[in-house]
Amino acid sequence: MFISTADALLPTIAWPTPIEMSRIYLPLIFTLLLINTREKLFYFIITIAASFGLIAVKGGIFAISTGFSYRVLGPEFSHYGGNNEFAIATLMTIPLVILWLREATDRRLKLALMGAVPLMFSSAISSHSRGALVTMGVLIPLLLWHSKRKYLAVPVLIVGIVVAGQVLPEKWFARMETIETFE
Repeated sequence: MFISTADALLPTIAWPTPIEMSRIYLPLIFTLLLINTREKLFYFIITIAASFGLIAVKGGIFAISTGFSYRVLGPEFSHYGGNNEFAIATLMTIPLVILWLREATDRRLKLALMGAVPLMFSSAISSHSRGALVTMGVLIPLLLWHSKRKYLAVPVLIVGIVVAGQVLPEKWFARMETIETFE
């Protein structure tokens, strides 16, 4: 990355990108060095799930309380500040929360995590992100495929789709229909 930036046509314009990327890769290198057991990996997954999950749950509560009328955005001035980035990060976090749920032993924690997943989906839906809708089209079948209780997950999914169809505003559907006319 640094070699290609130094050889760029406009290096002064190109240099901020590798500097910004190094802020991401440098901690990643230390993370990879420190995670050397299954237990440390699990705690790392919990940390990611809790970090994004709390923000997504807050967004889900906001979405439901406002009737999905407003867009849910990520934290301002972060890599996930936009609606698309935040929705995709939220949807990527849901499998981590489900993994945490499967490994958890405390009943209260399990209930909290089970309540967090629909709120996270609500947050992603209320982002008005078309990319999130496409991602959900892949994520939901994968979650169903790996579900231990498909007989329970399918009716919950159907109820969720019916309820979403009733409560989502018309502007959400209008925006999602523009997927077909991406040109």
